[in-house]
This record gives sequence, C-alpha cells and structure tokens, in this order.
Amino acid sequence: MIRPLIIVLALTVTLGCYGQKIENTPISDLLTPLTPGFNEDVNISFNKEAKFIMSGEIHGVPSNMMLKYQFLIHAYKNNNVRYLVMEAGPAMAYAVNEYLSTGDESLLKFSTYCFMELEFWRALKAFNEQVNPADKIEVIGFDFDWIEPYRYVVKDILTPKPEYKENTNQTIKSIINELDNKATNESIPRLNSKIKELLNSEDSIFNNDISSNKVTLDLIAWNQVPATAQITRDKETYKNIVRGSESFNKGNFFAQYGVSHVNKTRACLTTLLHKSSDSPFYGKVVSISRNYTNCESKLGDKTDHLDNWGILRSLGIKFSDLDKTPTDISYFKTEELKIRNKDLQLAVDYIIIIQNQKW
Repeated sequence: MIRPLIIVLALTVTLGCYGQKIENTPISDLLTPLTPGFNEDVNISFNKEAKFIMSGEIHGVPSNMMLKYQFLIHAYKNNNVRYLVMEAGPAMAYAVNEYLSTGDESLLKFSTYCFMELEFWRALKAFNEQVNPADKIEVIGFDFDWIEPYRYVVKDILTPKPEYKENTNQTIKSIINELDNKATNESIPRLNSKIKELLNSEDSIFNNDISSNKVTLDLIAWNQVPATAQITRDKETYKNIVRGSESFNKGNFFAQYGVSHVNKTRACLTTLLHKSSDSPFYGKVVSISRNYTNCESKLGDKTDHLDNWGILRSLGIKFSDLDKTPTDISYFKTEELKIRNKDLQLAVDYIIIIQNQKW
C-alpha cells in the first residue's frame, strides 16, 4: 500500500508544479521589463478599443505613482484618455484640479494618499501645461467624499450675493453655517439635500454663476457612495459613473484603484463597468493589476511589508519560478499565455510583477 501511495503523491506534486508553469517556459522568458519614471518610456500597448482602463494597486508602494504616470500618458496618446479617475470623491477631485490649475500644493493635503504622491501630481501639472488647454487631463472622483475637502469645495463654489433671491441666499448661508460648526462626514447627506435644493432653483443669476461648477455640484449632491464594504461601495460608485460620464465627453478614462476593484471575475467596479448592459463602457474595459514581493507600502506614518501580495495571491495562483524574474518591475499580457488555470486570463488583461520597492 505504501508504494502506490508514494506514486500517487509524486504524480500530484508533478501535476501541481506543471500547473504553476506556463507551458514549461520560465516566467523570465515571458515578462517584459518596465522602468518606472516620470516620462513616457513605457513598453506596453493597451487595446486601441479600450475606453476605460482600470489599474489596480496596493496603495503606498513608491513605484506606483511613476507607473501611473507612464500608463496615463501612454493611454492619453494611445487611447484618447483625457480623464484620470481617482479613488476619491468629487470634492477631492475638485481640489486636485484646483492644484493642477494654481499650483497650490496645500490642496493635496486633504488626502494623505494624494500628498504622498506629490511627485506624480507635479509631473501631471507639468504635462498639462505643455498641451492644448482643451486637451488637458482632468481629474474626476466618483467615490465617497469626506468632510475636509467637501467643506473647502462647497464654500469655494457657494457664496451668498445680494443679487440672488432671498431663499437662495438663505439656503447657501444655512449650508455654510453648518460647515463652519463642526460638520462631520455624517453631515454630508443632509448638506447634499440642501445643495439639491439649490440645483433645482429658478434663480437665474445664481444658476449662471455656478454654471462652470454645476457638474461638480451635481456629482457631490447625488453621491451616495458609502465608506463601507467594497461590493456595496463599488455598486454605488458604478451608478455615479453611469450618471456622470455623459458630462465628460472629450475623451476616454484611466482609473487608479486598489487591487480589489479590478478583478473581472468578482463582483467589483471593473466587472460592473465591463459586463453591465447599461454601462457606457460595456466590453471596452482593460484591467491591469499588480503583485508585490519584498515591497513596502506606506500611508502616513504606517509602513507595511508586502510579500506576495496582490492579484496572484488573491486568485491563489503560484508560479514556481516567480522569484527568478530578471528585473524588479515587469509585466505580461494574460491573453497571450496558455495556462491550465483560466482564472488569470478572465480576471485581468495585464499583470505587473513588482519586487524590491521600498521607501
């Protein structure tokens, strides 16, 4: 009995190892190296038909912001991308766009994540200054808001004026008073109901004054994304994208989210965008995700060690020779690989292998 058992175990191990290989080809022969930097030198080509490119990351790894810049600029030229969708709400996006216009870096401090990527925003600002004003990259937020950027944006847009109707001024003053009196994140839904009143106003002077910011106020007022579990949050974010994308028609979209939002085989934002029949991007979504080995993720004062964290780990897929990759950052296109486990090809279009990135 022992001998047959040993044979069965040996076969099991052999098949398991085969499943970890790609056609018995070393992974080093399949990967294309990437050198991150604030430049346009990226050896990657997204499907020309893609209208929404979703890039997944574990936030806070130092190379993320440089790769994001390269992917964004490549998609700008290759896929007519004109919008960067950030994992934040419309108020934070407004603050970032203000930074891109004015250079006031204090606006980025509303988000620890944004301010840690200051080099990226500086590079994007410099890029926008070189292109035609009509073709600048604009930042959009469809996710949940928090009170600090919300307070800044609403007060920046809404100001009482003698020429407004009395009820318009009363509503604006009521909003500002609440914002100045220890408003919290929980105050936002109540404040949004008052903003909706203003958006439905028949005050022609007021409506003319806010015309350039009406889209932002609409996105803020109708935003019901909760700061909660990923699935519920993604469903509401998706509604915001469907509702708001018609207002952004000068080009296509590039988005940077956490890895949990970009797996096409799971209930997440990318799946909704790519597979929902009412999606304006139905069948036109490209997903990119990452796997990190021996890296550091830092947000604020907290630093985490990442070892085999990312898309491969989440799918339970292992490559036996992953540790032999020739460069610290490289990628492969999943549709070009023939492997037994099809989950990888169905989940994402590109996988970025990232190693040894530390602060």
